[in-house]
Amino acid sequence: VMDECVDRFGDLPQAAHNLIQVALLKALCQAVDILKITEEGQRVVYHFRDAANLKPSLIAALSQAYGMNFTVNVGTKPFLRQTVSKSSRKMEELIGFAELINYDILKKHS
Repeated sequence: VMDECVDRFGDLPQAAHNLIQVALLKALCQAVDILKITEEGQRVVYHFRDAANLKPSLIAALSQAYGMNFTVNVGTKPFLRQTVSKSSRKMEELIGFAELINYDILKKHS
């Protein structure tokens, strides 16, 4: 979408770029039943509808990619909590994390 917008309108203003990134993150989350994302200081919490998608293979993939920078709760209110940097690239970190979750969950369903 961004490439098409740039081709048609030229360089996008930062606000438009941010809006597209938020839309991408929301779409990634909806695809795997993440209900909401909240922020707790330097941590971002992905709240899942249920724990069905929090399989050992996903936890192993996240552990390999992020080391100790995330935690998992598979209780009655399941979530993944990711520690993110204070950098201006926070949105890219969130999208990368959500893409890995999607890849692991959706490859199991195909």
